[in-house]
Amino acid sequence: MITLKTRPDAGAVAPTATRREMFIGAAVVGGSLLIGGCSQADILSLGQPKADFGAFGPFIKIAPDGVVTVLSKHIEFGQGTGTAMAAIVSEELDADWSTVKVELAPGNTKAYANTLIGAQGTGGSTAVNEAWD
Repeated sequence: MITLKTRPDAGAVAPTATRREMFIGAAVVGGSLLIGGCSQADILSLGQPKADFGAFGPFIKIAPDGVVTVLSKHIEFGQGTGTAMAAIVSEELDADWSTVKVELAPGNTKAYANTLIGAQGTGGSTAVNEAWD
């Protein structure tokens, strides 16, 4: 049990716990997260509505007129991320380059998390190699 003790020098009340109590508390919290299947993406996506992304998943949209939209989960920092992802998709789909465009993905950590950092974000020159597949 955590007890409150008054420090004689400051008159303040400070919580104290034994090492065993801290270990048990950490195990309970960690076990709860593990059993609950809770991940960082789950926590950051709280309140996000479930989305139906369609046949091509959350990264590619193909309009009836043939326009291909690549949803990039990485922002453009001047390293050509948008162009690289559009080129990869265009080549894989054998699409006309003039019909391919890139849009930034909306905030949705479950769908668009950077698998190397565990959150939706861009950094560390990871955009193309992380999003390649």
